[in-house]
Amino acid sequence: MGSNLHDFVSGVAGGMAGILVGQPFDVARIRLQTSVRLVDGKPVPMYSGVWTCMRTIMREEGWSSFFRGMMPPLIGVGALNAILFGTFGMTRRLVQADESQPLTVPQVAVCGSVAGFFTCIVSAPSELIKVREQMFLSKEEVAAGGTSTVKVVRSIVKVQGIPGLFKGFWMTVWRDVPSFGVYFATYEVCCKWLLGEHTETGSSTPMTPKRFAALTFAGGLAGALAWLAIYPLDVAKTYYQTQPLSHPPTYTSILDTMRKLYARYGAEVFTRGLGATLLRAFPVNGATFAVYEWCMHHLNWDE
Repeated sequence: MGSNLHDFVSGVAGGMAGILVGQPFDVARIRLQTSVRLVDGKPVPMYSGVWTCMRTIMREEGWSSFFRGMMPPLIGVGALNAILFGTFGMTRRLVQADESQPLTVPQVAVCGSVAGFFTCIVSAPSELIKVREQMFLSKEEVAAGGTSTVKVVRSIVKVQGIPGLFKGFWMTVWRDVPSFGVYFATYEVCCKWLLGEHTETGSSTPMTPKRFAALTFAGGLAGALAWLAIYPLDVAKTYYQTQPLSHPPTYTSILDTMRKLYARYGAEVFTRGLGATLLRAFPVNGATFAVYEWCMHHLNWDE
């Protein structure tokens, strides 16, 4: 996949494309995961599905709410993708003893997991800020102009200090290490299946419309399967990171969070918002990988 610098530059472009494509669905995902009301003492989801959720947000809060919480990932996308693609490429080159022999799929998965671990340095705080910014606002808050990234950061630091920005770090590790292993392994398999090429050699291949479409599909499927593999962990992380700041924590660890969520809401809670997540994952990751590969080829920065 070229040098670390090449991976970084193309990864930033791909990451930004993915965020812009998927932000409205990400807002819907967070709302669907956490929006519950009690009916006759029983928890009932506030929205019947993805589209109901999005229509309600549009009607009650306006279209701008779909882009709330976008600044943290946009700001962090450069650092995150530098770590993700740079670490993946570096680990791949360390593991690959013979450059003429492509890595096996399990080896690609290990490289992806290593990269996933190091991305948590950026993704844990940026996602904490994002999910807290995307949560419900009172009518007074909406009338006052809503919330913002700066307000969320200030509120966290005021109560919990700088360490509070890394609340949920190890939950993010538990989610992202297996997720990125599945992510890169699936992309590798799809590229081999659709194009007959390995990902470390593909950037020198002419970027035809057919190849661009195949890379988009491979990236989309990789993203969807990666989310599917770890979705219950993401639900637990969302609940953990959106707890009130000034109260004793309801949830204290990933296992404690999952146990209490199951006891209160049943197994259904761990699939809430999955539809929005998969709808988002396919175009987001399709755009990410396609733009990444397009940059690597057309700017002639591949080796």
